[in-house]
Amino acid sequence: VLPFNAADGDEGTWRLGLVPAAAGRPPLLLAAADRADSPDLRAMDAGTQGGGNAGGVLLFDLSQARGTTPATTTPMQVSRLAAWARVYGDQANLNAARSFATIDADADGQQELVLGTPYARVVTDAGVSLANTGQLTVFALGRLSSGAVVNRPDYVRAGLNRTDVLGTAVEGWRGRVLAFN
Repeated sequence: VLPFNAADGDEGTWRLGLVPAAAGRPPLLLAAADRADSPDLRAMDAGTQGGGNAGGVLLFDLSQARGTTPATTTPMQVSRLAAWARVYGDQANLNAARSFATIDADADGQQELVLGTPYARVVTDAGVSLANTGQLTVFALGRLSSGAVVNRPDYVRAGLNRTDVLGTAVEGWRGRVLAFN
């Protein structure tokens, strides 16, 4: 698999993962790019303004794809528009999807997609902006459907201190989210 977008010369580092099938959703190939540009989804309150280098993931349903024997010299190609769903960071320069995990993060019996978003900033109750606190950006997989394009997370868990860069690494372990900074 070689992810590529000719319209954006710097989508950052690509990572691949698998989202298991669940509740009528097919198994999905997850292709994450931590510097992908997020679209403006404010029309009809479908999301946020997004921005450059927000980061995101493309989820592909390849359940009907079949290999050939013998293998061809030209691999099968799918475009980002063929993605089953597209999930992005909600603002510019977050680097959402620097890391990712799928886990039942809120114990509701449904899987969530957790994106490590290390360059998010937090504004404290006193109005002080703390750069690079990072956050875990969480999207409920159960609300996604074929053709979905989203950039408004269901919830976030922010780092606490300047330069925590929470979300540099994230993984599910024993039913919990582990995140490193």
